[in-house]
Parts: sequence; C-alpha cells; structure tokens
Amino acid sequence: MKRPNVNVYVGRMASGKSTLARGQSRACPIVLAHDPNGEDEAAAGSYVTDHPAELAALVVDARGPFRVCWRGTGEAGLETLCRVGLARGDCALLLDEIDLFTAPGHAPPMMYRALHTGRHRGLSLYLCARRPHRLFRDATALATTITVFHST
Repeated sequence: MKRPNVNVYVGRMASGKSTLARGQSRACPIVLAHDPNGEDEAAAGSYVTDHPAELAALVVDARGPFRVCWRGTGEAGLETLCRVGLARGDCALLLDEIDLFTAPGHAPPMMYRALHTGRHRGLSLYLCARRPHRLFRDATALATTITVFHST
C-alpha cells in the first residue's frame, strides 16, 4: 500500500505557507496547483488554464517535471482539479486557500475522496489555509505533516 502524503500549511495572509507548499511540492514530478487568487507566483513555470477540457488534455499524458496552474473558480473549480488528479494518479495536488471551500464538518466531495483515497492513486496533497478553525477536520487528522505559521 502506498504511504499517505498529506501536508497542511496554516497561517495568516503573506506568512509564506503557499511559497513553502510550492517549494515542497516540487519534489513531485507532476503538480496540479489550484490557484483561486490568480497569483503570478503560483503560475511561474506552469501551464496556466481555466478550461476543464484543456486541463484534462494537459494532464492525461504528462511526464515530469510538469506543473499546471489551474484557475477554475469556486468550489466547482476545486472539484474539477481533484477529479482530474484522482483520474491521473501519481501526481501532487496543491490546493491553496482551501478554507474558502471547507468547514470543520464539510469538504467538497472530490476533495474528500482525494484526501481519503488519494494515496491508493499515488496522490500527494499540499493543502494551504489561512484559518485553522475553517479547515475540514479530516485534513488535519490525516495529515502526515502540519506546518503552522503565525495565526490568529
């Protein structure tokens, strides 16, 4: 059985959590990054798209090193990236600002599935959030590492 690799980063805005997650995710040859804020730093060295068919086409036969910066919006955008990552397997999902899409007792269905069964598909997860109390509880319970920056 493949070992889980779930990394959680929590901290205030501009504390360095996304930068650290991006750096650590580079250990994976294929990274699918969710960028809900449209930040230039997140897109550096990546294919950038917000179109689901283009995302799937880019990822299906990807060989490393390869990074996609997904700019699909809202919970549907997060779900699309998780679905593509699960279908692809053997890659990393870097999900930024997940506290916008989760609550202590709720995660979108495909994110839930990636978190709970992703290791069987070879997924590594890098989850960034500003507010610890807004995180889906299973994310912290299943985390292999939790990095906490200054938080309020």
